[in-house]
Amino acid sequence: MTSTGSSYSIEPDNAPPAPTAATTLAIGIVSYNDASTIAGVAGSVRDGLDAGVAGFDGTTSRILLADAGSTDATIARAKAALGPRAADLIDVAYQRVPGDLLD
Repeated sequence: MTSTGSSYSIEPDNAPPAPTAATTLAIGIVSYNDASTIAGVAGSVRDGLDAGVAGFDGTTSRILLADAGSTDATIARAKAALGPRAADLIDVAYQRVPGDLLD
């Protein structure tokens, strides 16, 4: 038996349960003044969703952009890079903690 690195093997009788029609795939992106790089990240998310994920046919998606108060064009560039997938975007602001990894 070949291990996939998860608690499931690739054997059909031990596969994870198949998603139902009501499944929502959530993707989280954390950002802070990432205008110069966010388009690449958001574009990769868009491309992955557009290509489809095996076993997730018909699944809806939500993209959560948790932004720590960017003062540049991070949010606008993320939305532009997502194209039509921007309709799936939920933009949530969060309060940074001084001294965290973003400083």
